[in-house]
Amino acid sequence: MALVLTRPLLGNIMKDRVVVFDLDGTLVEKEYLRAGLDSDNWDWLVFMKSMEGPRVIEETSDALLYHPDQQNIILTARPSFLRTATKVMLQELGLLPDRLIMMTDEESRQSLAFPDYFIEQHVRFKRRVLEGLMVEFDIEMCYEDENYHLETLEDLGLDYIQVTGEIR
Repeated sequence: MALVLTRPLLGNIMKDRVVVFDLDGTLVEKEYLRAGLDSDNWDWLVFMKSMEGPRVIEETSDALLYHPDQQNIILTARPSFLRTATKVMLQELGLLPDRLIMMTDEESRQSLAFPDYFIEQHVRFKRRVLEGLMVEFDIEMCYEDENYHLETLEDLGLDYIQVTGEIR
């Protein structure tokens, strides 16, 4: 009789499988781009206003619903002070992850204080979180829209689907 493991072991414990989703540009359209925001002229009040009617990217949101046997994690660079507003938005859209991981307020302040540092800070944040998740979970798939995060996913040996779409 042979024992076949379908998931990697963590010590003597089987790891749970997870799928990791980015949020803005992956599960919901980047409404803040319509409002004229980018890393050079960021305003959280404008961003929060743009969250009032985000459009779901159906192909990716369907994937979140498609993985009922795995935990779904949303990993976003939104700051943690937007946690309640983000959870309300996700609930209204029917996107209910098992876990929502957000950038700390301090990390967010640092990235906005130095616009040239903005993308680098986001990349470091996601890498740090993904490395931690890899210890705890078997990451089955990552969904991401930003090219600058794909190198991290490749470096970590993670499978991913790049979500592409244009803001109309």
